[in-house]
Amino acid sequence: VNDLLYLETFKYTFPNLTTTGGFTALDLSQNPSLTSVELKYTQIASLDLSECPQLLTLKSERSQITNVNLIGSQNIEHLGMSHCPIASLDISNLPNLKTLSVPYTLLEELSTTNNPMLNNISCTQSNLNTLDVSNSPLITHIYCNNNNLTTLNVSNNPALTALDCTYNQLTTLNLMNAGSSSMSVYASNNPLESLLLKNGHYDQIFINYIPNLSYICADEFEITSLQNTISNNGYTTEINTYCSFAPGGDFYT
Repeated sequence: VNDLLYLETFKYTFPNLTTTGGFTALDLSQNPSLTSVELKYTQIASLDLSECPQLLTLKSERSQITNVNLIGSQNIEHLGMSHCPIASLDISNLPNLKTLSVPYTLLEELSTTNNPMLNNISCTQSNLNTLDVSNSPLITHIYCNNNNLTTLNVSNNPALTALDCTYNQLTTLNLMNAGSSSMSVYASNNPLESLLLKNGHYDQIFINYIPNLSYICADEFEITSLQNTISNNGYTTEINTYCSFAPGGDFYT
């Protein structure tokens, strides 16, 4: 179904495999008017959407996609691929991308280096070892829980308002340059040892099941609330405003 001049929308959901045969490859390339593609519960493993310059939205849910070609479709704004076995996804040629939803995939790494317009990313319960959001300053929501992340840099995300990084392998989390107003941060079930929260605004922090947490740096107006949280969880955690492990050591603002 490629090279159809007036095709604007393609929707293939809940197919009757008895009549369609459950085809595994779909070529929608070179459709100049195509703006939206939606796939649900299909057997499609290979998807070619190259050279579709008007394409704005791709939504695939519970299909068998392992390969997708988006070269030449640089105007995509909304990309969703959930519950599919894709292990690699190149979004480097999508400068206008605003929302990215790739939960329940086999992705091991994800970079938004060339996606400066991105404001929402969901990669929950995938297989991620690395997530780079350092060049997406407009991001407001990051949902990266239930992965294998050992580091997460959100220092270049001043618009951040919600972060869910629960159930990862993070040992430290630095939020000192993240967000410009109150954030909701879910960081439970990580082997966290240090948490840096001093950023000039009050944040809602959820840090259950982190018995190794030894140090928290926070703003003065957050200290009492954090002390109550620590006490309720039975932690023995040092909390101060110095942003160093020992008063009198290196000082960071």
